[in-house]
Amino acid sequence: MTAQVPGPGSGPASMKELIAVIRDITALTSRETDFLRAMELKKFAELHEKKMTLIGTYEEHTNRLRRDPDFASHLEPRLRDELADATKRMHSAMEESRPALEAARTLNNRVATAIVEAVQSERPENARYSGDGDYSSVKNAPPLSVQLDGEF
Repeated sequence: MTAQVPGPGSGPASMKELIAVIRDITALTSRETDFLRAMELKKFAELHEKKMTLIGTYEEHTNRLRRDPDFASHLEPRLRDELADATKRMHSAMEESRPALEAARTLNNRVATAIVEAVQSERPENARYSGDGDYSSVKNAPPLSVQLDGEF
């Protein structure tokens, strides 16, 4: 990655930093998508943290630019084209990652549901006495709580 924390202003140097941040976000998004498709969720999570830091930097830049609505009119055409191209590629990478994110989310939900159902099926079906002497069956027991640590 080449991006650094941005400096003040919306001049060419700041624009180049913004373009570098956008390119880094795009690259990380593409790598995240590859990890999601391979279901390498730990690697995805590691990259995601880095990407969120870059997104914070991106937001700092864009917030500064919003305060200067005429910034585009002062840009060199080459920088304007670079910014437009980098932004287009970033949005494209994000669109490409959407199905992989949804697939991973769906799979994780299915795995979690299967684990909970398996644990519930192992609960004893016999009646029992509670601590205060009441007689009840497991079917009347409170819902089962299961905590997963992400290590499957």
